[in-house]
Amino acid sequence: MKDPNRYEMENLPWPEALLVRPRGNLDIYTSPELRSVLDDSRNEGKRHFVLDLSGVEYIDSTGLGSLASFMDAVKKQQGSLKLSGLKGVVHKAFVFTNLLDLFSVYGTVEQALDSLGQELS
Repeated sequence: MKDPNRYEMENLPWPEALLVRPRGNLDIYTSPELRSVLDDSRNEGKRHFVLDLSGVEYIDSTGLGSLASFMDAVKKQQGSLKLSGLKGVVHKAFVFTNLLDLFSVYGTVEQALDSLGQELS
């Protein structure tokens, strides 16, 4: 069952774009739910995603893998995935796994949205 308190979704000024704010942990137990929500949005026509991870307190290898495979799926549809708000152990997980350079990472949601706006205009 999907827990609407685990994430917030916000449509953006561009019809094919979505801002998602997951909260809590992104791990073996919760990442399948988030992935399902993201895939549902992608299947409904969204191609550009900004994930604000500032509300994520912990991420494990399953969560990292889920984000990486989602990014691949989005790119195959000429879309994009931008991450923002990495901090603490979440940031360290990306650094230790050498995934930081694989993703488009921004310090703030505003910076990620600016980048997306430039990309889509």
